[in-house]
Amino acid sequence: MAYQQSLGVIKRCVDRGVLPMAVVGVAVGGDIVDIQGVAAQPDDVVYLASISKPLVATMVMRMVARGEIALAEPLPARPELTWVHVLTHSSGLPEVAWPAALAARPREAAGLDTAATAPLLFTPGAAFSYSTLAFELLAHALEDSSGLDLESLLRRELTEPLAMVDTGFAPDRARAVAVEEITQGLDVTAREATDHLIALRLAGAGLWSTAEDLLRFGMGVLTAEHGQGLLPTWAVDVMGVNHAAGLVDAATGQLADQGIGWRRGRIAGRQLLPGRRILEHDGAAGSCLWLDRDAAMVVVILTSRLGAPAWAWQRAVTAAYVE
Repeated sequence: MAYQQSLGVIKRCVDRGVLPMAVVGVAVGGDIVDIQGVAAQPDDVVYLASISKPLVATMVMRMVARGEIALAEPLPARPELTWVHVLTHSSGLPEVAWPAALAARPREAAGLDTAATAPLLFTPGAAFSYSTLAFELLAHALEDSSGLDLESLLRRELTEPLAMVDTGFAPDRARAVAVEEITQGLDVTAREATDHLIALRLAGAGLWSTAEDLLRFGMGVLTAEHGQGLLPTWAVDVMGVNHAAGLVDAATGQLADQGIGWRRGRIAGRQLLPGRRILEHDGAAGSCLWLDRDAAMVVVILTSRLGAPAWAWQRAVTAAYVE
């Protein structure tokens, strides 16, 4: 795989101001090949935004694999919804009100109470509508099932088994990369908005991490192919199935394509790399996590600007396949 070409794409994006900085990491066959910073340190701690979702989904699937929960079960805080509804964005719940979340006191705009009472946009399971808010119901259900708070559960299920030493909801502020454009025109400072974001500890968009930690996570998922790792192969298969088949995306009108907490490489209605078994997700700050089950490859691209164009990471990932 031509990962150096991926790095070249990202370097050009940083040089031209498309991205403020980046850390690019690649692992193949269970080994980390390279991690490089571009206007950044390789161990910078970066806001993952929605890349939090596949980490939480993998925690869920570990508990499913042990028989502790079932995906079709109702969620205790909102029994008309199931784990599958949340993990496939078919719950009918709206998205987080981000301007209010970044400008107001943390739990006023997002949290369990909001998720448990917000009006549904449609009957659960009838359509697709992306919802970070719905993951608050998932966090509550995970805590209820395990008897642990979400951060302790994260340590038990992911960070300790994989030695992910820099992943969590409360980053070391001395090493955390500033999130550019976080104020979004709001009457708050960038520091205040960041403090609010961290205080939210959103299950579906609150994690911070490093490239090395995410590579370790991706390898932990992929090693199921060899009878090792975080999950049995059947559980990874379940995550990689299109559970939204036949559902229409309420925002775009296109048919949805969504695994359990993961996307499957289909971007804006087209498959980025047809014929490959892909698990991937990106975040609102421009980062992405890409797992290729066939190539046993993990690609991590981290950057930190809200609204950064997704085409940057898409071109970089595609470049990794050019010989």
